[in-house]
Amino acid sequence: MSYDQNMTTNRRAVDYVCGKLSEMGWNVRLTARNRGFDIRCAGEGGSILVIRAHGQNGRTAIVTPSVMPRVDFWIIVRFDSDPPNCYILSHAEIASERYAQTSQRTGVTQWFIDPPQYEPFTAGWDRLNLGGGLNIR
Repeated sequence: MSYDQNMTTNRRAVDYVCGKLSEMGWNVRLTARNRGFDIRCAGEGGSILVIRAHGQNGRTAIVTPSVMPRVDFWIIVRFDSDPPNCYILSHAEIASERYAQTSQRTGVTQWFIDPPQYEPFTAGWDRLNLGGGLNIR
């Protein structure tokens, strides 16, 4: 049986992010979607986040779905180091017009983000603390 490399890498990213969020005190639950998983997190203070994790094996661009799911944060996990590098961007940062590109072939808009555009958001786990009273390390 062969496995799709992107699917395997994205599943590793979901597992890594869920583990990290659990360590930070979030109650984590997965919700299956047509193309990937949403991670739903509940904090001690009642705050709820919806997160999409995207995994990579190297320094490559991220292409989001043409119909972008509504999530609070996107976490890009690069497995080219130990521990993996993580980049945390808000939905608004990813959905901004500067990343949008419309395919000439299909006419569909997708969001295309190069590493220099997402790398400034490295290790921003503290961005997930929205006043929920969590003890973030």
